[in-house]
Amino acid sequence: IAALICPVCGASLKDVEVSNGDTRPVRPIRASYDRRYGETDLFEGDLRRPRRAYLWVLLFGIVAAAFAAGIIIGGMRLVSLNELSLAAETPPVSGSPVLEILATNTPRPTILMETVTPPPPTPTPLPTEGPCMVQVQPGDDLISLAWRCGHRDLFILTQVLEINGLSAPERIQVGQNLEIPRPTLPGAPNSALPQADTVSSESQPAVALVALDQPTVRPSPTIRPTATLLPGVGWHIVQPNQSMYEIVFAYGTEAEVLQQLNPELSFLQCDFQFVTGGERCTVNLIAGQQIRVPIPLPTATLSPTPSGSETPTPSPTPTFNAPNPISPPDRAFFTRDDLVTLRWVSSGSLAQDEVYRVRVMDLNTGTVYVGDTTELSFILPLDWQPADGNRHDFEWTVSVISLEQPDSPLFTTQPRLFSWQGRSQL
Repeated sequence: IAALICPVCGASLKDVEVSNGDTRPVRPIRASYDRRYGETDLFEGDLRRPRRAYLWVLLFGIVAAAFAAGIIIGGMRLVSLNELSLAAETPPVSGSPVLEILATNTPRPTILMETVTPPPPTPTPLPTEGPCMVQVQPGDDLISLAWRCGHRDLFILTQVLEINGLSAPERIQVGQNLEIPRPTLPGAPNSALPQADTVSSESQPAVALVALDQPTVRPSPTIRPTATLLPGVGWHIVQPNQSMYEIVFAYGTEAEVLQQLNPELSFLQCDFQFVTGGERCTVNLIAGQQIRVPIPLPTATLSPTPSGSETPTPSPTPTFNAPNPISPPDRAFFTRDDLVTLRWVSSGSLAQDEVYRVRVMDLNTGTVYVGDTTELSFILPLDWQPADGNRHDFEWTVSVISLEQPDSPLFTTQPRLFSWQGRSQL
């Protein structure tokens, strides 16, 4: 009761708030986690406080590690700089050997070699090669087979015919084996080689030694032109800036004839249906080069009229070069849309009253077709093609005839065969 009455004035202190004089704020009592009641009584503040503590510890550890690494790296650099400065300031120890390399102009010792005289080369016998054996394939002719064996001259054809028992070049058959002699390599024998000169050891000491170690080099098999030519064939020397067209017109021949007589030349993009080979025909010729061309045979010289007192001398009989078929090959086949062109080569020239007579016979029907020309080719007219749509076999020959005596041919080639598919009947 006394506490409710002021001891000084006696006033009632019933409605006056009692204070103990402590002005500090009173913290509320926080509930703590009671493990007896499980996780239901967990306080959120108790869970947040350990996580913050872990983050602070981790951050402090990272900063401490970075600081320690900086100290270590800086210390290592400082130690290396101190070592370099000490090494630069330290004078060399007296008495230590110092190696100095001085450039001198002392010449190298000269190696004297004795004079070596190489002995003359020992003749090495070249192995004798056997004849060239070839088998006739479809489309082959005797000229191409001789070219395949290395020959570049037509004079070998006569020898090939004699060896193989053939009467004419067109007598070869597909699958037949022919023996063609190999061309003779030019050059002197090994025993005729020049002697090597003695080489001095003072001027060129190593030349002789190298020459002894080098193998014997055989000459390349270059085929030289021979002076032996077929009748009616001669040599033409190419003049500066002379083209193949000029040679064709100068000798009255065709580009195909020149190609047959000179198989070593390259006739590029040539169409032999034309006399000059066409506008794109290109032949590389060199001034001074020798090529084979057809030339007319010398005319017969008439003997003077005998007076009766002397013995008459017979006048020489004029000769001519017979035509030689070159295409199509024997037993060739042509479809119904093909144009058949017969070609032959002749190194001679026709007389004014002579022509080539082409005779074509249909072996299925027995029909004979005849055509005359002064060219070295003949295109069969379409009227000669069978009109029944079947395949017909034909035989053709080329003859040299005189217009005054057309029924008495001067020469006739051996017959060749070809097949031609007839036109379809509409």
